[in-house]
Amino acid sequence: MGTIRLLLAISVVIAHSTPVFGQRLWGGEIAVELFFIISGFYMSLILSEKYNTPDKIVIFYKNRFLKLFPIYWTILILSISFFVIIYITFGKSDIVKNISNSLDNLNNLGIYSIYIFMSNIFLLGEDLLMFLGFNGDTIIFTKSFSDTKIPLHQFVIVPQSWTLSLEIMFYLIAPFIARKSIKLVIFLFSISVLIKLNLWITGYSNDPWSYRFILSELAFFFIGMIMYKVYKLGFYTKVIENKKLFFFGLISFILSGYFYYDFKTILDFNGIDTFKYMIYLLFVLFLPLLFVKTKSNKIDRYIGELSYPVYIVHIFSMYLISLLYSCFADNTYIVHISGSSIPFGENFELFSICLSILLSILLNKFIQKKVEKIRINNLKGND
Repeated sequence: MGTIRLLLAISVVIAHSTPVFGQRLWGGEIAVELFFIISGFYMSLILSEKYNTPDKIVIFYKNRFLKLFPIYWTILILSISFFVIIYITFGKSDIVKNISNSLDNLNNLGIYSIYIFMSNIFLLGEDLLMFLGFNGDTIIFTKSFSDTKIPLHQFVIVPQSWTLSLEIMFYLIAPFIARKSIKLVIFLFSISVLIKLNLWITGYSNDPWSYRFILSELAFFFIGMIMYKVYKLGFYTKVIENKKLFFFGLISFILSGYFYYDFKTILDFNGIDTFKYMIYLLFVLFLPLLFVKTKSNKIDRYIGELSYPVYIVHIFSMYLISLLYSCFADNTYIVHISGSSIPFGENFELFSICLSILLSILLNKFIQKKVEKIRINNLKGND
């Protein structure tokens, strides 16, 4: 499923920039929640087959840490260095204006600035910043990003990394759920869905509540775990080798991304994005086939290894491309990226995707490959 994962990462890149030849794929929200489904399936798989004894739980946590943090910290350091260099060179230019304003506002937050600092380094709790704001006197929960004078999400240095906080919280509970009965996971899934429905009913259906709240987003992780258990129970035995069904599912899913924004409007009923949930259903049912057909494909696996670096490096790539446009391009426009208004020009999105992939190849080669050897040794040393 590596190719699909990379396509989802590219979909997030496009969502944060401009359409490629007028095409936007699934958009950021769908791509993120599909990643959560894949994560649930994959965590259930490795906890049942690799880290399948109590003494391996610590190794699981160590290896998850190594999977996320070396690349994240690299991009965090590069981002901070980039902002400092641009600030020294150009002052409060469009590229760093939001960062500069954030630093000015940080002095008003007192002890909360420590929480912001720690969450940027260790990720855990960073998602909570999406729901908090400073109204001049105290920190409050917000219904939307624009409700407060200083929304705290503006202090997230690698803006898209809030999803990693949700991933980490899922990793913390996954070892205690993965080998439990499917009935328990279905129950937990139902509770999370009910929380999401209750948020809708009470008017919390907008961003950030729509797809950033951990208690409602756990449903996507849990449905991934459920589908792994369904697969292991043999429900796919008769169709798992059916190549025609696999290609039908694969083509249908890719086309759902291509035509998403066309069908989204057509299938919108009373403000409910029906087509989005049709995509989720298709992907959930298709997931075991996708896993079986691609698990032994080395090329697909390598492509999949690029998905996380592409996701975590893409906004940094956009800042680099924007700097080039501001220095060398005659005709530039303005694109809004995570609160910053930055210059962009022709083929901005293509350059951003290409640079993100190139940087991801380098990150994979010089960081992740070395880390992977440590992760393998960690697991072997426990056998």
